Amino acid sequence: MNPVGSMSLGSPKTGQEIWNKLNAVLDSRLTEYYSVVGDAHNLFGEATAAFDAGAIEGAALICRATVEAACYLFLATKQSDEGIVLEYPYTLDGIVRQVRFDELRRAIIKRGILSKRQIAAIKRIQENGNLIAHLASSHAGQIEAFEREAQRFNLEIEPRNDLTQEQRIREEMKVQSKLRFWLSKEEVLDDLIDAASILMTLGLSQDFPKAGLR
Repeated sequence: MNPVGSMSLGSPKTGQEIWNKLNAVLDSRLTEYYSVVGDAHNLFGEATAAFDAGAIEGAALICRATVEAACYLFLATKQSDEGIVLEYPYTLDGIVRQVRFDELRRAIIKRGILSKRQIAAIKRIQENGNLIAHLASSHAGQIEAFEREAQRFNLEIEPRNDLTQEQRIREEMKVQSKLRFWLSKEEVLDDLIDAASILMTLGLSQDFPKAGLR
């Protein structure tokens, strides 16, 4: 696989490597970066530690939370003469509004600072995290989808004599693809690398004022 950020991060195999490289890239402006997306940065540190401890699904879940938090904080940050101002979204009756991941993803895409591959990575990190966050219902939905596809295969594909072996295998793979109960270590490693790439892009694209955060 060729994950997002592999050119700048190299090919790390551990969470600690990813964490060290991210901090090295951001070292010259870590204080300013941290003042905007510090909460997301802290979460990401926990994700890398969880990965190295063998908590693969836990790392995927925290990685999702990292990207969601980073997008929210970056989008809520506004510039002023006095420094960085956090302007949270409110409902019409003046209550801080909960913003869902899909809305954050659409908004960060409109900023035009992420590559196409990073945009795709955000979606994948979200889906991987959701798989773990909603494990039981995800499994139930997958089993239902698998049964539908298996029935379709048995009724429409299996009796056909005009399909090549390659075509038949491809149809079988469509059925099998409906079952995805857990994440592999390689998938979550890609998520961590991609999340680090996104954090770097957000951090390096922000024009931090000298006055800091207020």
